Amino acid sequence: MNEDYTPSITLYNKKNSAGDTIVQLEGDLDKAGLEQIKEEFEGIINNIPDGKNFIIDLTNLNFINSEGIGFLFQVHCTLSKRNVRVILIGPNKSVEDVLHVIGFHQVVDIFPDFNSIK
Repeated sequence: MNEDYTPSITLYNKKNSAGDTIVQLEGDLDKAGLEQIKEEFEGIINNIPDGKNFIIDLTNLNFINSEGIGFLFQVHCTLSKRNVRVILIGPNKSVEDVLHVIGFHQVVDIFPDFNSIK
């Protein structure tokens, strides 16, 4: 691999005090980014306890395309069967606009920040 290579996306995984899983995405969720994180992301969702929340922090996500949105929809479908609520927080204006144009906010709850989660 090229020493100057910079991944297009970075994934950080943690839990909050309620036992909910939080994943923070930084960079671009496009084809290249999805290829980088898909396996790790799927490992994370397979370990989320039933009935908990899965919070995806988009605060530092710069870009999302249809492949990224399709993947998030698959995650939602998989987890909803286990009664896990998927929550997106902190999308920037351009990411939020894309999510709203396609109606993603009607499928998954989107909040501006952690304090706004209901």
